[in-house]
Amino acid sequence: MSNNDSTQDRAEGLGNEAKGRVEQGVGGLTGDRNQQTQGAVDEGKGTIQQGVGDLKDKLTGQDK
Repeated sequence: MSNNDSTQDRAEGLGNEAKGRVEQGVGGLTGDRNQQTQGAVDEGKGTIQQGVGDLKDKLTGQDK
């Protein structure tokens, strides 16, 4: 595992969180519950991806 792997995980996670928040907002504006739900799933996926990146750093001692 390299620091680049963890950085990529965090970057992808941030992207998925942002995508999810947008989907939820658009779904709320249009009344599309499916889009809101998918947005919540994407946001959760992003949170998990960021956590994986943080964990990789901790396991490799690069979190300092």
